[in-house]
Amino acid sequence: MRLLVTGSSGFIGSSLVPKLQQQGHEVYELNRYYSGHRLQDDHHLLADVSDYQTVRNALQRTQPDVVIHLAAVSPVSYSFASQEEVLRVNINGPRNVATALVELQHGHLIYASSSEVYGQARRFPTPEDEPLHATSPYAVSKIASEEMLRVLHQTSDLALTILRPFNTFGRAKVGSRHFIVERAITQALQSHHIHLFNPRPERDFMFRDDHVAGYLRVLDHLAEVNGETFNLTTGGCWSIAEVAQMIARLTEQQQGHAVDLTWEGIVDRPLDMDRLQGDGTRAKQLLGWEAQWSLERGLDQAILEWAKVLKT
Repeated sequence: MRLLVTGSSGFIGSSLVPKLQQQGHEVYELNRYYSGHRLQDDHHLLADVSDYQTVRNALQRTQPDVVIHLAAVSPVSYSFASQEEVLRVNINGPRNVATALVELQHGHLIYASSSEVYGQARRFPTPEDEPLHATSPYAVSKIASEEMLRVLHQTSDLALTILRPFNTFGRAKVGSRHFIVERAITQALQSHHIHLFNPRPERDFMFRDDHVAGYLRVLDHLAEVNGETFNLTTGGCWSIAEVAQMIARLTEQQQGHAVDLTWEGIVDRPLDMDRLQGDGTRAKQLLGWEAQWSLERGLDQAILEWAKVLKT
């Protein structure tokens, strides 16, 4: 199968692309820029997803059977300070990809949405038919994109599958520390001290490899999932305090030094949700997908990966 992955050098893309290649797919990668190396071959394309013509040119050149659209500005807290950038990239990007696919009459779009679209949900674990309720500019951008893509699916025969992954961790390979688990792990390794904001919010934390496996399962079931939306979730729920305590314990076991914790006791972003916990029943039934990594095993692996990166 010929695939185009946008945002392939990011957190999920950098782990997904090698898996796709191992399975024998022809993979093209589209990014706004590549840092740290020069482009080596025609399978790496440069384009700003918010610019329609460059996106269309890339799709016309590669003629993919499937586009996996991962490109986005994803830190939620950052979206409050940089609303214009977040809305431009996260709304125009998927719209441009989808519009070009419709115009060229070629390809199935797998769109990476987010559990953030649920906001303050009413049901736990939260199923896919829960009403969407934005609590950040980032969530606004994801909800708007989902709605735009559904309109194109219904009116223009866009082949579409939407995935809503819950809180994913394991970013050592891309060096990103902007998310809560990464912040706690790197603090524990470098300063032996974890200092975070609010210990009370509860989240459904999923290790990177389970997230990646979700996309692979969609590719195995393309004919059956056109128009479908799936949560990618473990179904579990842990407070930030519980996760930080587990990171401290696992780091001590690996590194041999104690790690202490302190808290600001305040939220680190406006309108923070008390709880995010997903229902993964549909993904299990229709995709045969369910999380394989326990939280403890995933955190242990993430700490090992960060320790290698930080050389601790």
